[in-house]
Amino acid sequence: MTGLSRVLLFSALLASSGAGAVSQDMLYGVFTRDECVSDGIPADLCSRGLYHFDNDALRKIGALYLSDTTERVRYFRGVTAYGLAIRNHDSLAETELALYYLHNVGEKHDEAVRLLHMAALNGVPEAQYYLALLYMSGDGDIKQDFLVSYSWARRAAEKGFTPAISFIGYCYLSGTGVVNSLKESISWYNRAVEMGDPAAAYALGWIKLVSNAPYFDPEEALRLFKLSSQAGISGADNAIGVMYGEGVGTERDIKLSDQYFDKAIKAGDPAALLNRGIRNVRVEGTADPVKNQENAELFIKAFNDGEPDAAAGIARIYLEKSGGAAGKQIQEAMDWLKKGAEQGSAVSMYLLGKSFADGKFIPKSCHDAFIWSSLAVEHQYYPAERVLSSLYENGCGVPRDSEMARALMDRYERHSYHEIFPYKVLFYRPQFFGKGYDTVAPGHYHELFTGRRDIPLEEPAEGAE
Repeated sequence: MTGLSRVLLFSALLASSGAGAVSQDMLYGVFTRDECVSDGIPADLCSRGLYHFDNDALRKIGALYLSDTTERVRYFRGVTAYGLAIRNHDSLAETELALYYLHNVGEKHDEAVRLLHMAALNGVPEAQYYLALLYMSGDGDIKQDFLVSYSWARRAAEKGFTPAISFIGYCYLSGTGVVNSLKESISWYNRAVEMGDPAAAYALGWIKLVSNAPYFDPEEALRLFKLSSQAGISGADNAIGVMYGEGVGTERDIKLSDQYFDKAIKAGDPAALLNRGIRNVRVEGTADPVKNQENAELFIKAFNDGEPDAAAGIARIYLEKSGGAAGKQIQEAMDWLKKGAEQGSAVSMYLLGKSFADGKFIPKSCHDAFIWSSLAVEHQYYPAERVLSSLYENGCGVPRDSEMARALMDRYERHSYHEIFPYKVLFYRPQFFGKGYDTVAPGHYHELFTGRRDIPLEEPAEGAE
């Protein structure tokens, strides 16, 4: 590159606005049209970008360079191409470079945020959406602020940006940055589904499946899950496997249930292993030793793959074998429940607490019953409220308190009214939050960001707080 051409290109970098926006990366990456072609970039793009400073071409050049960043020179040239477009007031270039920095260059986080703010203020909906995600999580130097998150997402949604529309559906569902409203949530999710968002279909499917009237609609839930299944969301396959296995929203069809469970398991969804084992135990019972062994292996694999609730499935097999459980089997069952409880399984906590309260399989212990039942309630496993109510009523492990006992029983009855699945007590997981495949919406909005699991299943009564 000649000295003159370098001066001309550097002048172009400085031409449109203040020099403070030019990064050191851009200065190192100055290059010519011929160098661009020799790097394997189409000649037409190189000419349009580096001769005519066409923003669309510059963005494409930048993307091609940054798709292969193993070489330092390619990285700098990619950033420079984006920089030239940014100097030409191209907000799309600001957005694309910001997202590249966020996903690939940790030390450029602050620069990414600056670029996103610039693009968002210039009306780029994708930038507004990603700012909403950053404010939702409190990422880096950005302080978590749900109101600001909702505000940015709403701007993007009003421009018709589909992920933001789904995001607003989540905000109304969870009451994040806005007063929760199931009616509004469904309306926004419906918009996103109509625009072809499979993650919104998955979210709306769960709402239709676990809400109360007038929103409960299992047939519609199945249709929505099938839409998201076609897009490769394995959590949807898991849900469909449960629905066919139990005949919810459709006739029971074990063959179809297996097909969907197989698909989810193949995609690496451990919850499908768990739920398939549960379905087998519910449908087949525990009288056949061979099937018990097969189901126990499913549960063990699910447990080892990160599903602590599977410990309760193993325990159930030990405790319900025909002929009654021997002492060793009871101890193994309790050991599995303890393993599950220690790894955060609320159903295992509940079953441990209930076992200590009943004294059926192990010696009665009011202290242990209260500890494990309380932990299960803290983890929002509502059947444990009934056990805890009994402990307060009888002064078992805690001072007698009839008022507290009644309050807990009232809460249990309200929550059990929401239990669409009678088998949810057996730890089927129609949950709203999780990891990856198991999320209610795109993986950005789960419990790690909100700390909330108290999703409303019906509209609050008029005048209620």
